[in-house]
Amino acid sequence: MYEVHNDDHVKPTSELERGALELLALSNLAQTFVAQQKYDEAEPLLREAISTSVAVLGPMHNDTLHAYSNLAQFLVAFRVGKHEEASKLYMRELEGSLKSRGRTHALT
Repeated sequence: MYEVHNDDHVKPTSELERGALELLALSNLAQTFVAQQKYDEAEPLLREAISTSVAVLGPMHNDTLHAYSNLAQFLVAFRVGKHEEASKLYMRELEGSLKSRGRTHALT
């Protein structure tokens, strides 16, 4: 789990936890930049969130599939001309969801 040290910082005890915390931080910072309309700062963080999630959690993990969706939504909403890339990301999310959860799962 997590260890709390005297300096009140929470430190992960495994690589998986470290990666999950990094993914959460990347996603949160990206969403903050989107809210501030700093789209050029948000996009690389959303892409890094995908890379981190694939490396740490694997390509079929729910958080990885969600990271694909986050970037796709961003591209549709804020990047003119990126709809084809967004469609590919949505398809990757759907295919991964079908493989990992099955057609009848509520999140598919």
